[in-house]
Amino acid sequence: MPEEVLAAGGGTHNQALMGHLARALSPTPLRALDDAGGQVDAKEAILFAVLGFLTLRGRPGNLPSVTGAAHPVPLGSITPGRGGLDFLGALTR
Repeated sequence: MPEEVLAAGGGTHNQALMGHLARALSPTPLRALDDAGGQVDAKEAILFAVLGFLTLRGRPGNLPSVTGAAHPVPLGSITPGRGGLDFLGALTR
């Protein structure tokens, strides 16, 4: 049994969700990452940065064993706009 569970992400702002989780995990305490000195909202920002990096590199961002997808694939698409941007050149400098 874990000593406590730390929750992160936007769902931590949902009191009903956190209440359900707390009851389901009882007697193990549930705390938001903020309460432990972290930042609950940083999780999505970090995840999207990682997924964007993987997409720029043409690497898969999914786990077929988890999602049920037929095979690994890059997720999303990069649309640089009218002027274009040298995304990959910026990453290698």
